[in-house]
Amino acid sequence: MNVLQTVAPTIEPVSIAEVKLHLRLDSETLAGNLAAYTSLAAGSHAIANNYTTHVGTAVEVIGKQAVVYLRPVNNGAGGTVDTKIQESDDGTTWTDVTSGAFTQVTEANDTTIQEKEYTGAKRYIRTASKVLVAACEFGTDVIVNAATTAEDSLLTDKIIAAREIIEDITRRALLTQTWKYYLDKFPTDNFIKIPFGNLQSVTSVKWKDTDGTETTLTENTDYLVETNG
Repeated sequence: MNVLQTVAPTIEPVSIAEVKLHLRLDSETLAGNLAAYTSLAAGSHAIANNYTTHVGTAVEVIGKQAVVYLRPVNNGAGGTVDTKIQESDDGTTWTDVTSGAFTQVTEANDTTIQEKEYTGAKRYIRTASKVLVAACEFGTDVIVNAATTAEDSLLTDKIIAAREIIEDITRRALLTQTWKYYLDKFPTDNFIKIPFGNLQSVTSVKWKDTDGTETTLTENTDYLVETNG
């Protein structure tokens, strides 16, 4: 039996920002620590009864503290703006952040800047907005605490090493990761026990004959996948 990791976890159990906060490590000024990014450019945004027209640019925030700002300027007569924060692991598939919706912007509060801290653990965030009744002027920004120290690389390596040690001891994968699992021969039982704890999914099952010809089996026809451990 041999196993080979092909995709490592994209996040760690603790972020470097959390470690530095615990260790009180910060060698930068406040201005040097903070980085501002525009998600949705400020301007007049037309009526759109959906959250797909006025979508902001993705901002990478993994391992960092982030605050999202909604900056309304002027709503058209009767116009409303609904804005929410979305998150993604890969920048392609997006989901709404729980409690990530801003208070609806109307003519009564269209000069009030709103802010929400992002406390999730995904790599990317962005905003998505819906505009009704009339065009409205607004934009969204993301402020990231991107503090760096001379110890960043060392701390990152230690976080990874600590997780890998725990995984070696427990023989469990603590976070989502992809492995290739090789058997020297067909199992004597009618099942294959997958290592590293509960299984999320199987990409493929393949076998080779003595001539090296590879055959890919069909899930639910040639084999079943049990993911509940």
